[in-house]
Amino acid sequence: MRLLPLLLTACSTTASVQGTAVVAPAPAPSPVATPHGTPVLSWELKQSDRASIRTGLAFEPRRMSMSYVARPTPDTSVTLAIELTSARVTFSEDNEPVTHTAPIKLDVRVLDSGGYKFERVRCMGPHYQLAAAGQTPEEMLMHCWFRVTKPNANVGFTIYAWGNGTINDGRYARGA
Repeated sequence: MRLLPLLLTACSTTASVQGTAVVAPAPAPSPVATPHGTPVLSWELKQSDRASIRTGLAFEPRRMSMSYVARPTPDTSVTLAIELTSARVTFSEDNEPVTHTAPIKLDVRVLDSGGYKFERVRCMGPHYQLAAAGQTPEEMLMHCWFRVTKPNANVGFTIYAWGNGTINDGRYARGA
């Protein structure tokens, strides 16, 4: 930790006050940082929080492998190995059969934790993306939130897995 002298001078008097400002260092790597190759997520369609799609019939599966850089903070990064399988899925929605392209399997391993410890991962979906009133998009998406920690840092990042095989966090896209 660095201490920087800070000189405050009162404008209406001739007295001056000396003090100390504390500058926080960048968070140190976690002493239990997640090692290279550690699986942090293994998700399948039957685990979906959308009950109607859990038992859907998947066909025409398409598997993509990629490395992906996520940014928990603007000045830090983690690198992930992602295996995403998407497919056309037929399931019942409001007692009617529907078919959509959706993620059906997602596996994530750590390539470089950036000194972070992966604490928790939670996925939601696949769900429909927003569309104009009365329209239902063909493609579904799922989002996963990762919580990572270092001493003095408790942050997270999100990835979106799309039915077309794209992985996206709003800034970077990989896949299809």
